[in-house]
Amino acid sequence: MPAAGSSLGKEVASSGDDLSKRLDRLEELVRSIAGDLRDVKQQQQGLGVAVLRLENRPKSPADNNAEVSANGVGATAEVA
Repeated sequence: MPAAGSSLGKEVASSGDDLSKRLDRLEELVRSIAGDLRDVKQQQQGLGVAVLRLENRPKSPADNNAEVSANGVGATAEVA
């Protein structure tokens, strides 16, 4: 009987070690995912700043001409 009890104790300890390793691995994965999310957030913020700069930049005459052409305003027709 004592042999069975000690065998059971080893299985429990082994399961505990396995569980501990799995929890450690899970913690590593969660930290990695959190780091990746921080990186993505920083990239999004950087893109947002770039978009704001583009939207707020002074327009060149070429930009104004492109808008006029796109709206059809100022288009001239050739007279034969």
